Amino acid sequence: MKFTVYRDVLSKSLRRCDLKGGALGNPALTGTALSARRVPDLPGGLDLRATNGLLGVATMVACNTEVEGDVFVNTKQLATVVNMMPPGTLTLETPEPEVLVVSNGKRRWRGKTMPLANVKPMPEPEGKAVLRLSAEDFLAALGRVGFVVPNVSAEHSFRLGILLDAPGDALSSVVVGEHMIAVSRLQTPCTGKWRGLIPEIALAHARDIATEEEKGHVEIFASANYTWIQNSSTFLMYCPPPGEYLDWRTMLAHVTHEPVCRLPRLAVLETLKAVCVASPDAEPRTWLQVQDDASVAIDHTDREAVITFHDNITVTDLAKGALPSFLINAAYFRDAIDAAGGDPVLNYVDDRHVSLTTEDGFVWTCALIHPDAGERPPSGGVSVSKPPQTAAEAAPAAAPPSEPEKPKRSRRKPAK
Repeated sequence: MKFTVYRDVLSKSLRRCDLKGGALGNPALTGTALSARRVPDLPGGLDLRATNGLLGVATMVACNTEVEGDVFVNTKQLATVVNMMPPGTLTLETPEPEVLVVSNGKRRWRGKTMPLANVKPMPEPEGKAVLRLSAEDFLAALGRVGFVVPNVSAEHSFRLGILLDAPGDALSSVVVGEHMIAVSRLQTPCTGKWRGLIPEIALAHARDIATEEEKGHVEIFASANYTWIQNSSTFLMYCPPPGEYLDWRTMLAHVTHEPVCRLPRLAVLETLKAVCVASPDAEPRTWLQVQDDASVAIDHTDREAVITFHDNITVTDLAKGALPSFLINAAYFRDAIDAAGGDPVLNYVDDRHVSLTTEDGFVWTCALIHPDAGERPPSGGVSVSKPPQTAAEAAPAAAPPSEPEKPKRSRRKPAK
C-alpha cells in the first residue's frame, strides 16, 4: 500500500476515529482500519473505519493512491505522528507486512501496525433513510437541550442521551434529567418519521457529522439493532439502548405554566455566571425574587460575596400579587437561560417547580431547592419553594412544663 494525503485532512479524520476504545480493555478496539483505493475519475480515496464495540465511525477522504492496500493502526499513535509532521503532503506506505512508514521528504517515521485479522466488521446503513433533515436543524435540536444530559439519571427511561421525535411535520428533542426536563420543538420540514435516542457517548460524533455538513443535510437510518447518522462522506453507527421511551407529550400535557415575568436573558445570564464563579459549591444556591417595582433580584450570599442584580422586566398580575421568591440551582438556571436563545418567560408550575418558555418552542422545567430551616428569601419576599406543612407542623408548639415553685423562706424571726 502507498498513497499521499494532506496532513490536516488525515489528522482531522483520525481525530474523528478516536473512539476511546482502550477503556474497554481490548487493544484491538483502539485501532483504525485504513483502506487506500483507486476511485473512478479521481486520483484515489482513503476509507477510514474504527469501532470500539459500542460506536463505529467510517469516513472517506481524498488521496492520491499509488498502490492499493489495507493497514490496521493504533489510532492515537498514528494521530500523534501525523500531528508532529510539518504541514503539507504526507506519504504513507507499507514496505513490508505489519510495518507502516510515514514521511514528508524531511521527516520519516517507521512503526509496527496491528494484524488485519483484528479488524472488527462494521454494519453498513440498511435500506432507505428513515429521516432526512438539514444539518442546521439537527444541530439546533441537540444544542438547545444538551445541557441537561450530564444530569440524567442512568435509571431513567431516557437513558443518558437525547430523544429525537420527528412525526413528520416537526422535530422535537427531549432530555429528562433527575431534577429537570428540557424540550425543544422546531417547526421544520423533515423527510420521513423517526423516534429514537442518541446516547451520550454518540452525541459528540453526531455533532461533528452535522457540523461538517453545515449547509447540507443529515440522514438517519435505523434497523432493529443499529442506528446510523450520516452526511455525504461520514457515517456514525451505534446500538440504541433497549427499552421503551417515556411518553413525554402526555407527561407535559398535565403541566401548567402560569407566567410570572419575562426575563432579560443577557443581563440575567451574566449575573448567574458571576454567581456560579463566586460559589465553590457543586450546587450554587441563589434566590430569584420578582419585586413589585418591575424588577428582579438575584441574591447569592457567599463567605465574601453578595451579588444583587436589578433590571426592568415585565411582571404579570400573578407576580404582583404574590411577590414570589425562588431558591434554585444557579448552574441549572444559567444553562437554561443560555439555551433559551431569547428573553424567556419565567413561569410558576407549582410549589416545587418553575419553568422557562419561549415563543419558538423551548420548554425547561426544574425542581426548586427547599430552603434550610430559618432560611428566608431576600427583602421579605414570599418563598414558593418551601414544602407545605403538615397539620402537626402547623400546630403551635406546646409550652414547656413549668417547674413547681419552691416555698419561700420567711425572713421573720420566730417569736420568743
